[in-house]
Amino acid sequence: MGIDIKEIIFDKRFIYGLAAKFLLVAIVVPDIQKDLFIPFYSFFFDNPSLDPWTNFYIEGNNPESFPYGPIMFLYQLPLTFLGHYLDILLNENFLNAVGFKLGILFADLLILFTLLREYPDKKNTLLVFFWLSPILIYINYWHGQLDIIPVAFLTLSLIYLRNKNLSKTAFYLAISIAIKHSMAIILPFLLIYIWFKRYIGFDFNKFIFVLILSLFMLEFALFFSEGFEKMVLMSPEILRIFWLKISLTQSVEIFFTPVLFLILLYNFWRIKSIDYELLLAYVILSFSVIILFTAPSPGWFAWISPILAIHLHYRKAGSYIIFYLLSFVFIFYHLNVSQSAQISFMNISNNFIFLEDLISAIDPFLYSIIFVLFAILIFQIYRDGVRGNEFYILGKSPIKLAISGTTCDFSNKFTFFVQRLFGSQQVFKLNQNDYLNFNVKSPIKDKLSNFDPRSFAITKMLADIRRLVNNESIALKKNMKDSFNSNYQVIINENPFALYSEKLSSIMDIKFFIDNHKCLSTNKELFDYEKFIKPQRINADIITIFDKAPLIEKNKSDYVNLTFLIRDELLYIDINRTLVGVCGLSVEFNKSSELSSFYSLIIQGEFTVSDLQLALNILMPKIREFIDEDFLHGGNFGLLQLFFLYEVYQTIKEKKKL
Repeated sequence: MGIDIKEIIFDKRFIYGLAAKFLLVAIVVPDIQKDLFIPFYSFFFDNPSLDPWTNFYIEGNNPESFPYGPIMFLYQLPLTFLGHYLDILLNENFLNAVGFKLGILFADLLILFTLLREYPDKKNTLLVFFWLSPILIYINYWHGQLDIIPVAFLTLSLIYLRNKNLSKTAFYLAISIAIKHSMAIILPFLLIYIWFKRYIGFDFNKFIFVLILSLFMLEFALFFSEGFEKMVLMSPEILRIFWLKISLTQSVEIFFTPVLFLILLYNFWRIKSIDYELLLAYVILSFSVIILFTAPSPGWFAWISPILAIHLHYRKAGSYIIFYLLSFVFIFYHLNVSQSAQISFMNISNNFIFLEDLISAIDPFLYSIIFVLFAILIFQIYRDGVRGNEFYILGKSPIKLAISGTTCDFSNKFTFFVQRLFGSQQVFKLNQNDYLNFNVKSPIKDKLSNFDPRSFAITKMLADIRRLVNNESIALKKNMKDSFNSNYQVIINENPFALYSEKLSSIMDIKFFIDNHKCLSTNKELFDYEKFIKPQRINADIITIFDKAPLIEKNKSDYVNLTFLIRDELLYIDINRTLVGVCGLSVEFNKSSELSSFYSLIIQGEFTVSDLQLALNILMPKIREFIDEDFLHGGNFGLLQLFFLYEVYQTIKEKKKL
């Protein structure tokens, strides 16, 4: 995974962007840095202290000079000190500011190359909409805000989360929050995401431990600092989220922005089946709520810049037009209402004195345009990134799997692996013993086989499945359960009669029929199987037959020797190509001679866990986010898992269209 660095550094868009940014670093002096940030560092260089905030504050300096924590201070310290030292050496007074701005450029580069390494297919989008973003160039190199620095560490945190490294996710998130406490806005969304994935290998407790420990080590000592409390913890920016409010009476007020944020958080929690792209959509939505419904600092738009660039990769020309129109109006508006900048050696600033009256009159109109354009982009993200997400449907309606046929040892093991793949707490299994009409020790049981419909309460089974589909509780005598958890992503009905009637089969999303005559031990079972069970094959999506293909090297567990009958030929063209071309299996693909509406795949060869992982990565990479890969298997079980997951993926895509 990744991209060739040389391919980037010789790309003209990267070169032009880097040259422009170096030029801006060299000649532009943002007022916010000249008046606030640089004096804080200059005071520290003249008056070194282990607590620079208190030292600066008690001397009566501006308490708004540096509202950032120790990590930001240390991050900017080396290059700023180098510039300060060169100023003294060369008798200049601008190189400390150049060193300070180089820290911003480094964070900009860090985000770009981090995203390019993780999303090499989005190179063009990232170069155009992130690296050459007009809004970001203005924020970072003209207005001089530092928000891109915590965003860089937040980006690292999210990338490590994508790769399931929770320790580094927590560590870099802690750094991001320690730099700018506003980054904690996304913490509830990360906690919910990891909590719902705790059954498939995500260690929630480990994440919490590393996060708290890291934050404690990074900031705890300074919580007893008077200067840190006044300059950082009590920064006026924190109160901005309470500016927009609805007054019901003189003493009763509703704070609009926090309420909207909590509604968004509740909506995210209700989804439950959350993939990484859905998380990113909610991260950008959560930041956008704060940006839209407060009077934001220009630097706050940097919070969403990396994820917005990824989002624009999937959009069309209309979104690009909105993005650049927003950029133009945003920059024009803030050039006139926000702190300005000067160009060194030229005595030029962005103050348009001769247009001051006109600009003041249209400022509210300009901000309204910014609001509308930004709201349109955010609506697109909600529509496409949330409602259009392929796995959003899993949180609304679980996948329903029916396994019929010779439900013996093999099918039980297959069901077990399905449960472990999705996490046992997210799979609800109907046990066939719960629907037996007779006790196992009952005399009448000796006269009936498990393949006789009189042995099972099929009507009750149908009623229970309907109740489960509607998220209603059911009573199961075997497992002593009387409720259904709406968190379940998969419902499994493993029963010889799971496809016995049209009503039963029509409810289920995925229908397997396992044909294994080795499970039939008596003539009575064989007779009942041929009479009552085998006809159900016509209702299945996939039929697995064990005794048709010749045996090969049975002593090797990774060898597969299965025959599949499938209903939809077109859906399995890619699987056939992958099994043959990538996994090296022998596959005979023909029209079934037994069932005219099915196609036959006779599959033989070695099929390892690595082959299964490779096939999943090619055919359905997104499905890997929802399974615990420790329970992927080789051999016959692995091949069944592949077909099952492929059916899950196709089912989700079909539900998305509804």
